[in-house]
Amino acid sequence: MSIQLCGQGGNTGGVKCAVSPDKLQTIAIWGGTLTPSEYATLTAAKTTLVADGKLSKNDDSKLFLLPLRMNMENKKEANTEQTFSNGVKVVAREGLPGYRFSYFTSTAQVKSCVH
Repeated sequence: MSIQLCGQGGNTGGVKCAVSPDKLQTIAIWGGTLTPSEYATLTAAKTTLVADGKLSKNDDSKLFLLPLRMNMENKKEANTEQTFSNGVKVVAREGLPGYRFSYFTSTAQVKSCVH
């Protein structure tokens, strides 16, 4: 059973709230697996995950924890247009999609993923 802390607030409509407003939420990228015995206890699962987080970045079982993005900016390339002699404009090439993401991160975290 879960407890829902967010709901309707008086006459102001829905109340917006984060799952854990004081904690940074992360995305985990992991190629490893947990055995049934590791699922059995929280300590065994945590030990495996911590060990996989300390592996080399080239290892298939490496655990990467990346922060959720703060901001996403659309950087789509403009379409290339062509004009005919009678004044009709046609799209010659569609612009490529592109995005710029902003994250909360630390220098140590970036080095562990990139270097």
